[in-house]
Amino acid sequence: MTAGIATAAVAMLVGSARTAGTPSIAAQPSVARPACVPAGARLLAAQGKVGVYRQSGRITACNEQRGGFVLDDPPISRVFVPPVLKIRGDLIAYVQVTDDTDIEAVDVTLLDLADDAPARSVQAGGYVKIASLRLTAGGTVAWIACQTTFPPELRNGKGTDCYRTGRQAYVAKAVPTGDDLKFTELDRGRTITPSSLRLNGRTLSWKKGVS
Repeated sequence: MTAGIATAAVAMLVGSARTAGTPSIAAQPSVARPACVPAGARLLAAQGKVGVYRQSGRITACNEQRGGFVLDDPPISRVFVPPVLKIRGDLIAYVQVTDDTDIEAVDVTLLDLADDAPARSVQAGGYVKIASLRLTAGGTVAWIACQTTFPPELRNGKGTDCYRTGRQAYVAKAVPTGDDLKFTELDRGRTITPSSLRLNGRTLSWKKGVS
């Protein structure tokens, strides 16, 4: 590795394809407001017949065919907004912060709107801020996180405590296994760029250079 030059690290994400999906929601046309969305709710993310909305501080996922699903329970639990909330077909991956008397946790959660099974969650690795997150059509979730104080701030991008290279960061994935998500750490270090996570098919990549 040449000093000062960032390199790309890669990992393969293995998961059976459930649906064709589309990697980016940004290019999708806006969807009509389904009946399961209360009046006055603001659209945060959408793909196909699935949308995620915010109203009065509460975040709800809505499937036109199956109805609404509340994702958080403020002030006890809160959900990070996009870009660390992803939709692929009927799957939604999101980061949930729980701040209760007995529980302090940052979880990565996978919700399948196509069935009635409960959401599956895994601890994201302690008190962390998730900087970038990706979701495959097979349900594998990957993310880059930085160690931080609790509770972590919910905003993303410039000015946050997990944006530039220099903080202790790690790359991880979680694969659906039955009713659970299996956590695997892929990389760790202070030269990982937290916002650099990319997904091309089932190949995950991120930038790692020399500080």
